[in-house]
Amino acid sequence: MEKDPDRWIDKPAFQWTPETPLPPEAGELSESVEREAAPENSDPGFRLSTAWSKSHRPRFRPLGSSTELDGRLPLLLHLTVGLVQGMELFGLFANQKNLSPFVFAGGLTMLIFAPLLLLAGLERMRLKPLLAWTGFASLKLFLAGAYHYWRAVSPDGLYPDLSLVVLTSLFLFISQSIAQSRIGDYPSYFENAWRLVIRVAMCGLVAGATWAVVAAGHQLIPARSPAPLIALLVPLSAAVTAQLADDALLDVLREALLSAFVFALPLALVLGFCETVFSIAGVWRRSLVICLVLGFLLVGALNASYRDGASWRTLWQRRAEFAGAFLLLPLVWLAADGLGVRIEQYGWTDARVLAAASVLMLGGYALCYMTAALISLGGGRWMQRIEISNLVLAFMGLTLMAALASPLADPARLSVATQAFRLEQRDVAPKGFDFAWLRDHGLRFGYQALATMAARKSEPLLARDASQAMAAPPCPNQPADLRDWHLGPAPWRDLAEKLGLIRAHRTPCPAR
Repeated sequence: MEKDPDRWIDKPAFQWTPETPLPPEAGELSESVEREAAPENSDPGFRLSTAWSKSHRPRFRPLGSSTELDGRLPLLLHLTVGLVQGMELFGLFANQKNLSPFVFAGGLTMLIFAPLLLLAGLERMRLKPLLAWTGFASLKLFLAGAYHYWRAVSPDGLYPDLSLVVLTSLFLFISQSIAQSRIGDYPSYFENAWRLVIRVAMCGLVAGATWAVVAAGHQLIPARSPAPLIALLVPLSAAVTAQLADDALLDVLREALLSAFVFALPLALVLGFCETVFSIAGVWRRSLVICLVLGFLLVGALNASYRDGASWRTLWQRRAEFAGAFLLLPLVWLAADGLGVRIEQYGWTDARVLAAASVLMLGGYALCYMTAALISLGGGRWMQRIEISNLVLAFMGLTLMAALASPLADPARLSVATQAFRLEQRDVAPKGFDFAWLRDHGLRFGYQALATMAARKSEPLLARDASQAMAAPPCPNQPADLRDWHLGPAPWRDLAEKLGLIRAHRTPCPAR
């Protein structure tokens, strides 16, 4: 037999084997990572699919970094913002007599809220977007403050009332959470929102404590006015707190807050179920306030349990999320029914307009969360659809709050228009109509409605009642009925007077 010819592949140079194994192919690597990442779980109802593991997202890191600050000390920036805010507030009050009331009211609203956006965004947003967003918000805040002075027709209109404070705070909170998050990245929305809640609470507590300490010191040394110290120390204390609340501390407090909401989820389910069953059965009278509080508590607990969508939840949490998503709908129905009965009896008020907006928002959450629960039964990540629902509802809430704080859907204007329409349509007799409500709580719109009624020569009884209501009215700065959740601006003025921010005197109602 002939010898086989030498093959080039059999030469010794090609028999070499590397000491370090070569890395696996891309497909083999992804499969090995998925096998290592897939936890073993005894729960037969939970399966970690390949699609879920591929969509697993890394832990969120705040947008922007200290390198954006070019080595400048963050503490110095926070102190500068707080000091400038305090000096501007003090200067605003010191020059109140020389300023137009519209400028004072708009400037006060702007100086209270706009610097807080800078404190919240430093080290968490890039500098140029942060300044642009703060400037845009400052303009809107100035216009909102000036408009609310125009509608009040009283000296107390210089100071933002409770409804404006709540609407503005919620609007800025949601906007700031979205502004400092990555677009389309739900974990960043989640992290920023819950961290911002804690930072706002910490700054508010420290600022309130500083105010109380300065006011208590004024009681011991009444010779000096506490206004300069309050105007300087309160913003500075909030700025220092915002700097000291670093991410490590915020993460610890956030975990504690989320755990509290998660453990409150079963309690909210039991209370909501009892409220629903007993109200429908007529055991007790349905309450609009209780239904709304339980509904929004369920929304917060569901989001705390879901977290960023990448965290594993126990079986009881997923079952509780499913039950809570379906329990929201009857709570919304009970709240809407109770509000409708009250409106049918007494008509609209500004507080009922705000309550209707709350019911509308809660109804949106109920429908979206129930849809997310039903879709989850078909597979995929459990309750995944609440991610897009939360984002859509956030923009819906921003639009609604902006409308309520503007002439577009001003609760006072809408309520006065509907009350006057009820009187014109004879849904209520003039004898049973509340002219005093128009005078005391209708603000400028109520006075204009009374003036229109008093000018009607064809209806002498209506004109007489309207004229009597206008004869010697008190300034429309008295607190409204607490049953309608409304507090007028008088408590803010009283507090400012007691703490020495403004002079303790009362001016009569201006000629209207």
